[in-house]
Amino acid sequence: TLYAMLAVLVFLVSAILTLPDYGLAWDESLGNAFFGERYLYYYRTFDKNYLDFDAVPQTLANLPLDLSASTWRDQPNVFPPFADTVAAGTLHLFSYTLNWLNPIDGLHLSAILFAALLLVSLFFFLKKRVGAVPALIAVLALASFPRFWGDAHFNIKDVPTTVLFALSIFSYVLWYEKPHWLKAILFGVLFGLTTLTKINAVFVPIVVMLGLWGSRWRSISKGEFLPLLKQFLLHHLFMVIAAFHTILLGWPLVSRDFHAFIEYVTRFMGQGKRSGPAYFQWETIRLTFASMPEYFALFLLLGIG
Repeated sequence: TLYAMLAVLVFLVSAILTLPDYGLAWDESLGNAFFGERYLYYYRTFDKNYLDFDAVPQTLANLPLDLSASTWRDQPNVFPPFADTVAAGTLHLFSYTLNWLNPIDGLHLSAILFAALLLVSLFFFLKKRVGAVPALIAVLALASFPRFWGDAHFNIKDVPTTVLFALSIFSYVLWYEKPHWLKAILFGVLFGLTTLTKINAVFVPIVVMLGLWGSRWRSISKGEFLPLLKQFLLHHLFMVIAAFHTILLGWPLVSRDFHAFIEYVTRFMGQGKRSGPAYFQWETIRLTFASMPEYFALFLLLGIG
């Protein structure tokens, strides 16, 4: 445990020290930062003027990092709020209140904190199930993975999505191993937060269904089936209710008009009306392995084998 926490600490400190080497990414300057700041101020004050995205509130007019130039400010349903709001929170706390970081680094700090949270969670999740040594190896492999390391410096959307996606699966496994209604609600909240970060959350149920459900039901005797089915359905109802309320309460746009959430889902499920080949593209897998460190590829192949 000590070595794993030291590895996370090294990751955290070195990533923060190298923040100045990274600038704004396209997505965050397009709308992530703008909407995140607006939602942050709305939840601090519950002043609906911050949800008028065409206006510039006086409290935000003279900040060092002017985010009002967003060209997509008229499309709030494209930018779900959770990770963006957290990023705005680290910007205002560490840059404007504490004055420890410049504004761009303050905005990006959130992704590093999310990444460190995943490393810690991954270690303790794996330690209990496969042992401390494999868990430590997993943490070291992920912490040193170039794409993970690089994106943690500037990708305030995809890194939190990865973290919340993983935490959702971890929480579902906790429920699966020993069902309890509180664990069901925890999964629902995490799944809701993942959805409020990126629509990739729709793959979480697919992962847990393919990875867990089949083996569970094959091992159940006839006498246990109906009681377990009742508990299964009730707890999954808790999950759905918790996720729904997390989404409803976590996105002011959806609280006012749930149709906005439908637009968000349909837009990204349709890739914003972008088209591509109807056949499977091997180029994606080739590029994944080409950008993967050799040791990581070896561990992956050993794990599959």
